[in-house]
Amino acid sequence: MNRLKDILLAILILVGLPVDLVSQTQPVQVKNVHFYFEPEENEVVITYDLTNYSPLELYEVELTFIDGMNVVTRPVSVTGDVGKDIQGGENKRVVWNIFDDVESLSETSRPVVQIVSINNKPIDPDLAVIMEQISQEEEKKYHFKMQRDGVLIGGIGCGVAAVVCKLKADGFVEEQNQAETVEEYELAGDNADKYYAISYALGGVSAVAIGISTFQYIRGAKSKNRKTALTISPVVNHGLYFSFTRRF
Repeated sequence: MNRLKDILLAILILVGLPVDLVSQTQPVQVKNVHFYFEPEENEVVITYDLTNYSPLELYEVELTFIDGMNVVTRPVSVTGDVGKDIQGGENKRVVWNIFDDVESLSETSRPVVQIVSINNKPIDPDLAVIMEQISQEEEKKYHFKMQRDGVLIGGIGCGVAAVVCKLKADGFVEEQNQAETVEEYELAGDNADKYYAISYALGGVSAVAIGISTFQYIRGAKSKNRKTALTISPVVNHGLYFSFTRRF
């Protein structure tokens, strides 16, 4: 089961699935910051959400308190979802043993939770190999697409050149019909034959190239219509929910 999750995670990294998991249109954000005091424990509890996060990243979270006079207090005796290597998600919780750090706190003080830095999670060596293989396949597909497009453009170019050569050959045929000497007649005829031969050759190359590229385009379109779509969404406990959809 873990192996399957590793493979799916590698696919997620490379093909850019849901934007809220890999490459968000918005950066990770801190929202819904709240706090309350527990007098029995002499603790301040701070809760917050990390949204637009990626399960492939770990975040360094900094907690400060700022009062109405912009006086900053930096809690030290804290535990929970603060500091380095914090995962994204909702209902993050920090406990501050307040009286270990300060004797009192202004009534106007409010917590400020900030993202200091973002780090990528370490990748398992086996997963890295899988990612490299998938990356190579994607690169092959890209080169194939470029070659296919190049063949199509070349085929169209050969077709245009074939038409130009045929028009040139027709012109020599016209000169042959208007020739006044045997030499002019034979020269125009030779030129006409030469350009007709070139025109036929280029026309054949054009037909083959356009036919091959068209076939590849049609096959690629059918393949896209039948592809399997993978959706990965975060669920509770920082897990991932996987689902597959087959399109025909």
